[in-house]
Amino acid sequence: MLTSTFMIGFSILMTYALAIGACMAILQSEFLKKGYIWFYRILIALNVIGITVFIEKCFTVEKIRRENYFLIFASVSYVIFLVQLVWILARFHGACTGGLCMHSLNVYHALHDTFFTEGESEESFAICALLHDLCKANYYKAGTRNVKNETTGQWEKVPSYSVEDLFPYGHGEKSVFLIERFMKLKVEEAVAIRWHMGGFDDAARGGCFAISEAYDKYPLAVKLHIADLEATYLMEHRTSAVH
Repeated sequence: MLTSTFMIGFSILMTYALAIGACMAILQSEFLKKGYIWFYRILIALNVIGITVFIEKCFTVEKIRRENYFLIFASVSYVIFLVQLVWILARFHGACTGGLCMHSLNVYHALHDTFFTEGESEESFAICALLHDLCKANYYKAGTRNVKNETTGQWEKVPSYSVEDLFPYGHGEKSVFLIERFMKLKVEEAVAIRWHMGGFDDAARGGCFAISEAYDKYPLAVKLHIADLEATYLMEHRTSAVH
């Protein structure tokens, strides 16, 4: 029978392995600039160091204290992992013209194709998937930035986007607010959209436990979060126009 100590240790190793895998996937981008290439290489090295330190402690920490040590190490590792994923998500998540529409459709297909069963509401699935990121509408401002042409050595203006949040109301909760100005959401729809970011949500990262209750009471919320992750990390890999 697997012990809790073993399971915690295994989850720590998987956390670092996923972080390394995400960095290696980003490094495959043919458009990645030299500075970012070194950044992700350093990130991989730091994760390898983290794994090495963890394995070394497995053999040096007294057995009676090992589980407590693993819990502390797991907490720190999870925070570091979230920071890394948020960085990758912010820079390489459909950051292109039409990206929001593309992402919404991808989430719908992931949600419906994976989780829809007879008797469930087609309408609820469509509303949650297609409108969960409505908060991002009118969130980015088109502009330009100067980029050095590696061939000519000259600086050139290229299109770019910058954040201009005209209505700073949060993320999932902002989507719910905007939707309900035009249509009434069911409770499970509102909860699913509110918590679709899962552990990446600012409130959840700040220690709010409401997300746990939401996922326990409303399965649609869990399904939407998983579909959002699938669309972001699997279906939209290397779709960013921001490098």
